[in-house]
Formats: sequence, C-alpha cells, structure tokens
Amino acid sequence: MMLDRILMYQGKKQVFGTQASSLLREDGSWVIWPVENPESVDTRRKEAGFTNSVTESADSMDAIYNPEEALPKNE
Repeated sequence: MMLDRILMYQGKKQVFGTQASSLLREDGSWVIWPVENPESVDTRRKEAGFTNSVTESADSMDAIYNPEEALPKNE
C-alpha cells in the first residue's frame, strides 16, 4: 500500500490499486488512481496477500475503478 501511495504522489501509475483520489475528475468523484498493467492487477494483489480484487476494494471505498483511467496531465 505504501508503494502505491508513493507512486501516486509521484504522479505515476500504482502497482496494486490500493489508492483512490478525488483529483482525477472534474466532478470530484473518488476513483482508483491509475494502475500499471490493469489486466494482471488482481493476480499481483493475490500474490501480495490481498484478499479482495481491485474492484471489490474500490466498492468498499465508494470509488470508481476504471482500468482505462488516465494519469492527470502535468500543467
């Protein structure tokens, strides 16, 4: 989780999909920060000991998970 948080603060994609933010969308809705290789994120989560999928985690945070979510543009 700490790795994901550090990557998020650096403006990079996270590994396990543990971090959410309200800064990605203009409406302020909470979304899972973009994830590197989203097609295998749940496998990585399971290997690391997480007991739920990124979608289940998003639901528990009342956040949206979109595997296509883009990183914010540097302005």
